[in-house]
Amino acid sequence: MIRRKKSISSSAPTPRTRRWRSSGPADQLVQRHANGIIYHLCYATDNLTAALAALTAAGLRPLCISAPTPAPLFGGRPVSFYNVVGLGLVEILE
Repeated sequence: MIRRKKSISSSAPTPRTRRWRSSGPADQLVQRHANGIIYHLCYATDNLTAALAALTAAGLRPLCISAPTPAPLFGGRPVSFYNVVGLGLVEILE
């Protein structure tokens, strides 16, 4: 139901290689974790409603912070963002 998106890069960045220099919906989340966090995870699904139900059934609480909108980077496919309590920021690509 939920699949991990394949990494575009063959080598993962090392911690502290990027500094947060933006303000946006995730700004407060990043600022609360001074020692660093994984900014977000991205999952792809064919059915957003079922994917959110699966997260809830697994005992997680996905809180929508950005409703599905067309993503030019992914050919206009809907993308949405959720703060999943206990996990962090999750992007879901439908």
